[in-house]
Amino acid sequence: MRQKAEAQVLQLYLHCPQQRVRIRARLRSCELEEFGIHAHRRLWAAICRIEEDILGAGLLEALTADGLERQPEGAELLPMPLLDPSLQAHGQCLASLNLRELLDDLLLPDDGDLLALVLALLKPTETQRLNLSRPLLMLRSATALLERQRSAKRCRHLIDAWSSQQVETLERCMAALLEDPSGQGDDPEAQIDSLFQQLNADALRFQALYYSERRYIDSLDQQRRASCREALTSATLATAQGEPGPCGQQPQQWDDNATVGQPAAWRSD
Repeated sequence: MRQKAEAQVLQLYLHCPQQRVRIRARLRSCELEEFGIHAHRRLWAAICRIEEDILGAGLLEALTADGLERQPEGAELLPMPLLDPSLQAHGQCLASLNLRELLDDLLLPDDGDLLALVLALLKPTETQRLNLSRPLLMLRSATALLERQRSAKRCRHLIDAWSSQQVETLERCMAALLEDPSGQGDDPEAQIDSLFQQLNADALRFQALYYSERRYIDSLDQQRRASCREALTSATLATAQGEPGPCGQQPQQWDDNATVGQPAAWRSD
């Protein structure tokens, strides 16, 4: 599931160049800029290296930060001006980069696995083409899945941590009782009550953290289901009515025999 979701994000980045600032901002806001799959992480690093060499790391960071301020959650993803007019031309420069050719120039023959990954991403299936017709919904669904996996991992860590903490706290409480077996110090009953309160406080703290993560997972699941329903409904209507396709463009004619796997209208002459 992680592999599929990360591949969807990369595919969006390659096929919807006008939305690259929005995609970068989404990854930043969700703290998902570090891809988990090794091949995806290498490809994203190569893309970032290309863009930084052309635009500069500082400008790329400024575009990402500006995108964080302008992405309305749940709105249709269409070309829209940057909040800062001084960055608009640079945003268009980022969108105009032909990453397919630039990756070909950057990657070495030894990077055959990455070249194969790029080619696979540039040749979407029918289902992927349908998803690309509504890029924001696809982005929301993919990032929600990645966030869900991360949150589920935190839940497992909380359970493991609570098991270890429970034993440690119990041992500490027993040690405190053994240090004063005669009860000549504080009131023994008060001491025992204090130790049990400490145990309960630790349990309640871990319980609160765990159920907070579970509620977050439920909200992510609802978001993914809603995105899937909206994507299927809106894409079907758009296809039937001939409405704008990916990134607000008219529907593209795909050339499955193209050597680079891009829509014929998107290939450079």
